[in-house]
Amino acid sequence: MNIFVLFVVSSTISGKVFNLDSKLPLQAHIYVKSLDHTSICDSLGEFIIHHLPEGRQHIIVSHVGFKEETLNVHITETDTLHLNIGLKEIPISIKPVEVSSERIPDIYTQTIAQEEIHIIPGAEKDVFKALQTLPGVSTPSDYFGLFYVRGGDLYENKVLLDDMEILSPYHYLGLGSAFNTDLIEDLEFYLGTFPARYGDAISSVLNVHSKESNDMINGTLSVDLMEANWFYSCPISSTMSFIFSSKRNYLDLLLEKLGITEGVILPYYVDHQAKISINSALGDFSIGGLKSKEGTNITASFAEEILKLEIEGGGNSIAAGWSKQFTNSINCRANLFYSDMNRYLYGEVPMTPEHSEVAEEEVNAQKYGGIFRSEYDSDIINLEVGGGIGRYIFMHTGPKVEDILYKIGAINYSLNVDTVGNYRYVYASQRLALLRPIIWEIGERIDWFPLIEKPVFSPRIRFIYETRPTFYIAYGHQHQLPPLEYTLEELKSSYAKCLSCGIEYLIIPTLLGKIEVYRKDYGNLVRKYGEDDFKIDGDGYASGIEISLRKYRFGGTFGWLSYAYSSSKKVSPYDAVPLVTDVHRPHLLNVVLGKHFNNGFEIGIKYQLSTGLAYRPLIGKEYNWPSESWRAVYAPDKSRLPYYQRLDVHLEKEFSLLGFEGELYITVLNITNHRNVQGYLYNSSFTERKAFYMFPRVPFVGIRLKF
Repeated sequence: MNIFVLFVVSSTISGKVFNLDSKLPLQAHIYVKSLDHTSICDSLGEFIIHHLPEGRQHIIVSHVGFKEETLNVHITETDTLHLNIGLKEIPISIKPVEVSSERIPDIYTQTIAQEEIHIIPGAEKDVFKALQTLPGVSTPSDYFGLFYVRGGDLYENKVLLDDMEILSPYHYLGLGSAFNTDLIEDLEFYLGTFPARYGDAISSVLNVHSKESNDMINGTLSVDLMEANWFYSCPISSTMSFIFSSKRNYLDLLLEKLGITEGVILPYYVDHQAKISINSALGDFSIGGLKSKEGTNITASFAEEILKLEIEGGGNSIAAGWSKQFTNSINCRANLFYSDMNRYLYGEVPMTPEHSEVAEEEVNAQKYGGIFRSEYDSDIINLEVGGGIGRYIFMHTGPKVEDILYKIGAINYSLNVDTVGNYRYVYASQRLALLRPIIWEIGERIDWFPLIEKPVFSPRIRFIYETRPTFYIAYGHQHQLPPLEYTLEELKSSYAKCLSCGIEYLIIPTLLGKIEVYRKDYGNLVRKYGEDDFKIDGDGYASGIEISLRKYRFGGTFGWLSYAYSSSKKVSPYDAVPLVTDVHRPHLLNVVLGKHFNNGFEIGIKYQLSTGLAYRPLIGKEYNWPSESWRAVYAPDKSRLPYYQRLDVHLEKEFSLLGFEGELYITVLNITNHRNVQGYLYNSSFTERKAFYMFPRVPFVGIRLKF
């Protein structure tokens, strides 16, 4: 059985139910749990349901002689969704349901269905790696589970799990995120201007929604040469359910067995995730948690000199949630959460043939608090109000050892910060659709950040002319707390003024063309004035254009072609004047294609071509007499590494064995074995240079069992 869930934008659902084998229509029963209402399909198998409330909707499709199925749909805004639903007769145990959208998700968001993530080669079944195939999203390395959006830095993104902030969602030098995609129901990815309910971010917000367990025990077990993961779901009672997942990667062991260790990053991680859901007359309750652990090391040898970098870390998150649909129009929800992260880094840089400089860095952070929001939704107006309160704790000691990867030959200045503070925020937003096809959305958010006395105001506005094609323009003034590891005399919130406008055209029901132009102006960025002197008065900008053609999954085929051109310069704790950031890539081309055939065979292809990373080249050296060692002299401007390109292929075949269903798959990463340069390492006298590379050609075979 294979049911995939789409994140959609809808308040009206229509569709057709048919026999999956004969394709004949079925007069099936459509039951919507939140409305406690059953509709019956007509003689053509068609149905339509109006005025669905916002939130997750559980829809049960049943017909005598056929297997009953439950669909999970996420409703967020007024729109129309069309479903094609195929039911399988009970005696035959193969795929029973196919769900597809004939309406494109909200222009606020970029979305990828769970089933698509599984067959995007190179995504390694990971949310963050899948996001890196979208326009405007880049990463500094094949190894990094980090993503950077539209010229922004890593700290400019916020990652949530069921509205709970995750302080350690990334595996620092690992392959992806701490999330197991088998446990994910849908996701929202906002870039540019995002809704007023989200704050403390100026580039993007990713909100991952975990699955709800159904009324049967089910699960998956996946094992390959790179990763093993396990997902289990079961009902505890008629009103309570439990889901659990666990995964561990083996890339470090694989590369060591292949003898690929010199100048190569060797990461590992272990993740556990669980959730308990309870349905009652008082509302829907849930308790969920995420625990992750990771480690990484890299070694490069120059004759008798050795450069080392080792990282260990992890994080814990737990949340309790409540939601209740009081009427068809009114919904309330609340969350209590706790999240932490810890990271220890060790670096060793050769300064002379006999001496190495050693440094240790430790970072710890905690955040906990509560969130509440209430929504009223009707055909012409949507009103949402909410807020949150909590406490943030941050500690950083030692130099930034990670600078070994970017400024080889010297470890950065020491940073020592230990701080704590309270935060709170309130917001309100309203959507008006009085004069269709014109839609207005207006929002305001007020934040009181830790250690900052004055509140900051973040207005959001969006105008949509909903025709074919659809035109839109959006503006947001978005604030966030700056990175606290730098000692700042006057602490102010960093911000970005984001303006975007675009056109999207639904060429056919499942093919969307889109062009978007954006501009982001930064203010109050951390700027370096001296060796240990930082001020928060820097600025910068990011602008660009993104062009994409997206084929949504329908009839087994999906994919997208996108090109993004951007320009970005801003100050940083390393530069007092605006310069290109290390992870900014002016040109980004992504091609993704997936196809499911009737015989159970699937193929996925991914190709990426982009400008190389920016870096500051070594132009000379000077002797430092006090330390009796050589010191590097770097160019004032940055250069770029060679162009990055990578082609990945994924092949998958369904099978049945001993009562189990599953897939056998083979993936080849970097099939052309292109040597993408990650950076350069130097010996103590800067007379020798070694390039260290991203993924070589890595083939692996795996199996996924379902029960």
